[in-house]
Amino acid sequence: MKPHPSIRKFRRSIAAFLLISGLGPALASAGEVPLTVLNGVHPIVQVSINGAAPIAMLVDTGAATNMVAPAFFQAGQAELCFEDGTCVSDSMKAAESPYSLSRPGYINGLLGYSTLSRLKVTLDYRKARMIIGALPTERDATHLSYVIDKTRRPHMPMTVGDATFQTILLDTGSSYTRVKGAVGNAFHNDATEYSIQMTRQEKTTLSAPMHVCARQVCLDDVIVQKAKWAAIGGSFLNRFRVGIDGPGRQLVLARQPGPPLEAAAPLRRYGLQINTADAGRIVYVRRGSAAAKAGLDTRDRIVAINNKPIEALGYIGAITEMEQAAHIELTLGSGDRIALEE
Repeated sequence: MKPHPSIRKFRRSIAAFLLISGLGPALASAGEVPLTVLNGVHPIVQVSINGAAPIAMLVDTGAATNMVAPAFFQAGQAELCFEDGTCVSDSMKAAESPYSLSRPGYINGLLGYSTLSRLKVTLDYRKARMIIGALPTERDATHLSYVIDKTRRPHMPMTVGDATFQTILLDTGSSYTRVKGAVGNAFHNDATEYSIQMTRQEKTTLSAPMHVCARQVCLDDVIVQKAKWAAIGGSFLNRFRVGIDGPGRQLVLARQPGPPLEAAAPLRRYGLQINTADAGRIVYVRRGSAAAKAGLDTRDRIVAINNKPIEALGYIGAITEMEQAAHIELTLGSGDRIALEE
């Protein structure tokens, strides 16, 4: 629930006082702000920088620092404020990337660990909300300690299949739990996905559901991605209410019932992957999928989804439409209309 604008203004004033007086980097009271959870794994939150209009930032413990498109801010110290009025003063990088674009409807930046380390927050993937100033309080919530390595990012032990790794990146910005080496005989190739990274695109292999543990907390049906770097990512974390206790360096996990959220993602639902930086561009069509049976190809270009122009939807709107709409019709640049059936 949003506070009245006057309350948000009051909270920002108090936060500014705390910052100026040196009494604290952030407003400590708990508040709830909405999340947009893309592909069931990527938590996006609205953040205002130095009082400007809010922009869409990916909550990313795998990023050491904050980063936004240069159109929104030049590098330096900034005040980041959430919709509940909580504010943090922190440094900011400015760079254009697939995850820091200046266009509306796209991910405009990364909310990195340098800010999250000063807060206690709960990511509630299933209810699409972030609670600032509070951690999961369920009776079965498990508190797991993590360490900060030389890259200034959180790491902790992880077990995947038959293999145990002592220091794996805790990465809320990663779609999947990722491994880069052997994990015994438990990894069975199931699918392909292209990992869209800062400067390149990596073809990766996805597993059939696997046994994965973050310390003593285990799940038996996690999709794992074999790629060039390892992480505890969204395909594991989205099964929980996830608490990040930055000052206490703890991950708090409270199990949530229900099917994997990524099952609704366009790649899982229709076999279609679009580009993070250009929603009209088709990155991959999975063989045998609904998209493949409809005749889609990476040479096609999407110009509308359910008669909504792709330019208006952007990447966030396009993914949301394909996740939530009961029926999907794509309009291509050729003028053809393609219906996708699950």
